[in-house]
Amino acid sequence: MILSGDMGEFTIKANWGDTLSFTLKDYSEQRLPVTSAANMLIYLQPTIELQEVTVHGGKTRADEMNEVMKSYKSKGLYYNGKPPVLASIASPLTGLHELFSKDAAHARHFNAYMQRENEQTAISKKYNKSLVKRITNLPDEDVENFMLIYQPSYDQVQKWNDYDVITYIKDSLEDYKKNGEKESKSVKLNP
Repeated sequence: MILSGDMGEFTIKANWGDTLSFTLKDYSEQRLPVTSAANMLIYLQPTIELQEVTVHGGKTRADEMNEVMKSYKSKGLYYNGKPPVLASIASPLTGLHELFSKDAAHARHFNAYMQRENEQTAISKKYNKSLVKRITNLPDEDVENFMLIYQPSYDQVQKWNDYDVITYIKDSLEDYKKNGEKESKSVKLNP
């Protein structure tokens, strides 16, 4: 290690091919190979220090929906508005509340909504616009019509691996080219 003088000059013995490393606090390190015996000018770049950034994980859609269901439990709905018979016999007031209260009706409706939403999310993970477009090479507006006409069910998607999805899309494309193009032009997308 060699320290520089007041003007930043220094002398060091080095051989051709050696690599010199220059460091200074608040400046980026500079590494240069020795290519001649001549004096070298070294320019160090000041570093830009960023302020600390803290990243917090956000809530997923599933987390938000589970929180809503927990709020129904805080209102005394432990079975999402559908109590089993034995629970109703063991605690008749709770059973009546679970069956006939407004909160119970809301819980049942939200539970059905949550199930539909989770099923649609599962379908979208395997059957999505980018995959369909890549496999079919259809223009954007035709891809959307194609996906509406040939959207698989949740039960189908649960059983499929990636190969099954691709096969389904290719088979559906053949049918679309034969029959669907005429029908798809009449399909209107909801904005």
